[in-house]
Amino acid sequence: MMETAHDASLNVLVDGQVVKTINYSDFANHDVMQHISFTVDSAAPDGAKAAHTISFVDTTTSEGNYVGFALDSIVVNDWLI
Repeated sequence: MMETAHDASLNVLVDGQVVKTINYSDFANHDVMQHISFTVDSAAPDGAKAAHTISFVDTTTSEGNYVGFALDSIVVNDWLI
């Protein structure tokens, strides 16, 4: 049977910089879909519009019959003020 490693971790990067690390231990119930929310200031330093790259990197170190994190959907909200 495949399952998520108990030391599983996933880094969320914006433009190559880690903005959030999600750990298996962050969740009390591991058998349901989870929602993670965080805010990133994506404004360019000069106020100009800028393109950004979002990456998800599985950083789990366990070996064996594990599947890591599964992402069902990703929602990105971009606020322009």
